[in-house]
Amino acid sequence: FAASGGITSVGGAVDALPFSTAELAAIVDEVERHKVYCTAHCHPDAGIRRAIEAGVHCIEHATMIEPETARLGAARGTFFVPTAAVFDAIAAEGERLGYAPESLAKLAQVRPAVESGLRHLRDAGAVVGFGSDLLGPLEARQLQEFAVRAAVFSPAELLRQATSVNARILRREGELGVIAPGALADLIAV
Repeated sequence: FAASGGITSVGGAVDALPFSTAELAAIVDEVERHKVYCTAHCHPDAGIRRAIEAGVHCIEHATMIEPETARLGAARGTFFVPTAAVFDAIAAEGERLGYAPESLAKLAQVRPAVESGLRHLRDAGAVVGFGSDLLGPLEARQLQEFAVRAAVFSPAELLRQATSVNARILRREGELGVIAPGALADLIAV
């Protein structure tokens, strides 16, 4: 669910927070009663903090996260899936692909926070998964997520994010993200 405004939407501010604290808690309660989990799209620090405090299991983007909020998320065991490559991709191709000027203006507002947000998550010891948020014609840039994150995370950390951490986020440990009998895997040795 969207716990904050977005970038590619034309209307609304990125730092808009569409749910009340009670509504966030209700979302978490509902998914937990059904034995599933929820992830929250969220860019601004205030929204990320509110989602963590409500018990949201995973934060998608977390672009504008501050150190204190990253530490709170790490302490609470919240998963984070930053999406760094999408910002460069939209900046490079957004106008050609017809992204609205309002969306490109919001991108310019958020994009400078990408690397510092990754650093805050790393420094806090937060559990970071892997995703790119690249869809449609931007999918060809999927591997750029590794390159962008390499400014902050080691190659070993990046591989764990894309494999075993993502398996934990999806609640499919032992089946995904591991090389073991009975697990699903494609293995490439380089």
